[in-house]
Amino acid sequence: MATDNPQTEPVYSKLHCSSAYHITQLTGKGSAIAFALYDLHCALGYKTHKSFLNLKTDVAPYLHRHRTELCAANALLEKAGWLIAESHKNGSPTQYRPVSHDDYVTSHGSESCVQTCAPDYWQQDPLGKALYGFTGGIKVGGPNVLAGWRKLFAQDELIIMHLEKYAALSPTPRYKHEYTTWLKGFGEYLREQSC
Repeated sequence: MATDNPQTEPVYSKLHCSSAYHITQLTGKGSAIAFALYDLHCALGYKTHKSFLNLKTDVAPYLHRHRTELCAANALLEKAGWLIAESHKNGSPTQYRPVSHDDYVTSHGSESCVQTCAPDYWQQDPLGKALYGFTGGIKVGGPNVLAGWRKLFAQDELIIMHLEKYAALSPTPRYKHEYTTWLKGFGEYLREQSC
């Protein structure tokens, strides 16, 4: 069964978190169109923070989508906390208040947000520091790489032990442009060793 937000571990990026990140992680019927619909709600409620979108007569022909898919997307956004229904009146569109990223984080917490990483993120991580020191200057491509390695081996000491073995088989490169290929090879080596 699909979940509303499949993300279970932090994601690191040079980009800052936004509503686009969270909404594109939604799954289920209507998820493909959810961000476009949210964007329309935000545009309509720009100054008033109130949106009166009529999914059948206004949005369906505009986005070239069937009303049922739009209703599913709207329900997904409402359930996830990106839209707040403020009034339901028979015969007229429901009034929604689109929720900004800042308001969403205030009410839902920042645990699922993208963690912004600085270029020197590897200095904050013992495994990143160990790799940098052992290899004489190779920086890991991002914290997600370290997280992936730790999924294969829970203890950093085991990863470092395999790093030493891999370096004996494949000496560290002399030129920076070769670092990415070497790190990819080490990642593949770790996957093979974890089986």
